[in-house]
Amino acid sequence: MMDQYEETLSSVIGVQTVNNEETHRYGITDSQLQDGRRYQVNTFVEKPAQGTAPSNLAIMGRYILTPEIFMFLDNQEKLLVARCS
Repeated sequence: MMDQYEETLSSVIGVQTVNNEETHRYGITDSQLQDGRRYQVNTFVEKPAQGTAPSNLAIMGRYILTPEIFMFLDNQEKLLVARCS
């Protein structure tokens, strides 16, 4: 992942192919192959309903993010989350 980041100077997210029957368990990328193992991501879908995933590329929780992400995060609306007992 570091090699990909150093080559592109862009955020990098680790993905892995999963069986189509398991896509509802993961965040899935809607992406297009760009170069070798590198994809251009259009959108992310968090745990899509069975049979609706745009691909079988699951997000594996490995991220290298550029500092610009914080500009976007600062502008996001805060959500109130209530824990149920």
